[in-house]
Amino acid sequence: MNEILIALVLLLLLIRHQLKSRLLKRSLFTLPLLLLIYSIYLSVNAGVSLPESFSLVISTVLGGLIGLIQGKYASVYETDGFWWVRGSWLTLTVWLLSIPVRYLVKYGYLEAFHVHTVLIGSQAYIPILFSLAGILFGKVIMLTWRFPEQMRAAANDQYRGARRAARRSHRQNKRK
Repeated sequence: MNEILIALVLLLLLIRHQLKSRLLKRSLFTLPLLLLIYSIYLSVNAGVSLPESFSLVISTVLGGLIGLIQGKYASVYETDGFWWVRGSWLTLTVWLLSIPVRYLVKYGYLEAFHVHTVLIGSQAYIPILFSLAGILFGKVIMLTWRFPEQMRAAANDQYRGARRAARRSHRQNKRK
């Protein structure tokens, strides 16, 4: 019973995070790159074979497609001179539906071709990092294509020093 309660709480937190407004900022560009580099580093240190690394590439590309869809249906808006991005129920649905697809790739591909895996046990999270990097890359690409000026401002970090004030102002506006 406790496991079900914990899973529900985690699911609610993830749903809240997916629908929450976030300030457009430079980390939208740097985080996916850092995550991908770190994932590659971890997989190289784990001694991933070529067939297993192919499954990681598939997972990253699939994540990128999911991110493109999320970026297509995310909204970007301005409040008090700052640009914000917010997911929608459709982006949340795409994200939730992508979970079984990612597991199908992870386990279906590996089982179908009898690939020996080293990313199990304490290293089982590494394929998820590849998938998350792909999702974040896809979302940034689509948002940049749809909102080039707003994303350029975020990439140039024009809001440096004013982020905290923007978040505070945004929270106050939501309460009204």
